[in-house]
Amino acid sequence: EEYKARVAEGKEAQISLSFAVLKVGSMRYGLIIDQVLGTEEIVVKPMHKAVQDLNIYSGATVLGDGEVALILDVLGVSNHAGVSSVSVGDDALVDGVSVSSSNGTDLLLFKNNDKEHFGLPLEKIKRIEKVKISDIEDIGGQEYITIEGKSTLIVKFENYMNVDSTNLNEEMFLVLPQGVEHSFGILITELIDIGSYEYDVDEDSYQTEGIIGTAIIKSSMTLLVDIGSMVGMINPTWA
Repeated sequence: EEYKARVAEGKEAQISLSFAVLKVGSMRYGLIIDQVLGTEEIVVKPMHKAVQDLNIYSGATVLGDGEVALILDVLGVSNHAGVSSVSVGDDALVDGVSVSSSNGTDLLLFKNNDKEHFGLPLEKIKRIEKVKISDIEDIGGQEYITIEGKSTLIVKFENYMNVDSTNLNEEMFLVLPQGVEHSFGILITELIDIGSYEYDVDEDSYQTEGIIGTAIIKSSMTLLVDIGSMVGMINPTWA
């Protein structure tokens, strides 16, 4: 409104704005904000069932002063605003993970140990959660963690395919797949890169269930994960 008023009066419309740069996969956009209050470690609680359909929020938290704060869903906000197609510039760097843009396939590159590199298409990923090993519970020989108030099965690649064991740190990442009815997440150790890559899939050099093939990406042999195949391996009735 201030901008419109200044334009109507023929004045220079120089107004400073504060905005947060948010990312969705290999894309980023700016969210205009009024004021930065600071940062705080929080415990995210799921939204009440009555407002779960508001996709721009991923949860809520109670701050130290007793106030309730809503947690924005970055993907939900971008979809609501219609900016999902905004892409990052070449060689951008976001949160320590380089993000590039091209006409290739958008991939998440990651490692579970010192030897093997994995790739997973971004279209197969709902989101990535940072988790603590101490929060994982062992129930009936399987591991679970609570995400948004729901028990989520922990999947380690070595339990389902012929790969090396996952290196466990106190803080890990959990990849939650997109378009899967059942609650499970893939435990990974290190994020390497998020970007768009052109590559040829080699289906012969290394064969194991859960991997569609390999490709040379960033000068490393990368195992390309097949989420659809993994669903049946985790539980045949899910497939």
